[in-house]
Amino acid sequence: MNGKEVDATFDKIYESKIAPQLSNLENYRVQEKKKFDFLIIVLIVSVIGLCLFIFLACRHILPPKVLIVGLALSSILLAISMILSKKVREDFRKKLKLALLPHLFSAFGNFSILNKEVLSLKEIKALGLYPRAARKIDDDAISGIYKDIPVTLMETQIYHYEKKKKKGSSDVKDFNGLILKIKLNKTFDGILVAEQKIRIDNYINMIKAFAQKEPEMCPPNVIQFLDNPLFKSISQAQSFMQEHKLYLQDGKLNIDVFDLHTKNRVTRKLDKILLEDRDFNENYNIYSDDQVAARYILTPTFMEKIKNVQMVMLMLSLDFVCKDGYLYFFLGNCIVSLIDSMQQNSNSCSDGFFEVGDISNSLLNKELYRKTFKELVAIFSLINYFKLDQKIGL
Repeated sequence: MNGKEVDATFDKIYESKIAPQLSNLENYRVQEKKKFDFLIIVLIVSVIGLCLFIFLACRHILPPKVLIVGLALSSILLAISMILSKKVREDFRKKLKLALLPHLFSAFGNFSILNKEVLSLKEIKALGLYPRAARKIDDDAISGIYKDIPVTLMETQIYHYEKKKKKGSSDVKDFNGLILKIKLNKTFDGILVAEQKIRIDNYINMIKAFAQKEPEMCPPNVIQFLDNPLFKSISQAQSFMQEHKLYLQDGKLNIDVFDLHTKNRVTRKLDKILLEDRDFNENYNIYSDDQVAARYILTPTFMEKIKNVQMVMLMLSLDFVCKDGYLYFFLGNCIVSLIDSMQQNSNSCSDGFFEVGDISNSLLNKELYRKTFKELVAIFSLINYFKLDQKIGL
């Protein structure tokens, strides 16, 4: 769909299916926000009370029994208010998505929002990108049929545990974004893993492309900052450090004999592949257990589309895996979210994909739903972009 078709399709869905629900949903939001605000007040009072009793305990002003009771009650109220406020907000968010998201998805096929796991941690680890993954936190899980092919979407965060010398272990976030699983219409029995290298110049190019595409959403100071000579010097230094395996840790400059960006990621049982496309090699680390079959997948056309699609979709990262007849895309958060955070736009729902509102802001804002619809257009255009609905060569 071109821009006019996207707007026309969205307007039709909004006017016929979304707008009629917004009045009741907004009334519901107002009621839930009163509960949420009350719990926040309880939380703040609990924190103040806890601090006060700790202060009194240090000064030995009150009897020990009174202090113990006061500290216990403050701690209990703090825990309860934190848990309940989070639950109220998440329950509202889930109800809102269940009410509105299916209508936005209806433009692409028959899709359902699922309250269950659609991609297990075991399946994700088997793909090779995150072999050390220890846990994940799922958000949206959506499944359906698009042009006769099964499509699964899951928004998730993936973590592994990193041991520390003095403080035990801590969670390290490996991925935060959307996993898209679709049927691959090519026979491929092995595994092909492609992870994008971290390159700041890619991010800069995407932000500039976004500024040209949506100038009203990208403040001029962002581009001025990116064009600043000091920032360019920092970017060049970062590129030099990547090339020579240098990195900063604890205020010291270190050199890593291993690839800094892959030592915690792609499984070492696969062979690294170098392709004739130099630009693709500079942007991706590619691994497979079958170099011949992998090159059958990585045709010049396929690689050209991969290089272009990230700019088209304005994604911060785009890794992909071919395995067991499926193609998995790991889509890092959209550049729009980054711009929103730069603007500190409180009316924007930029915490992730498919956000259609928040308990703190009015739902009577058509642009909230337009933004989500444009995300869906970009995601489903990815399938069209690779012609995965057709049984032809990529």
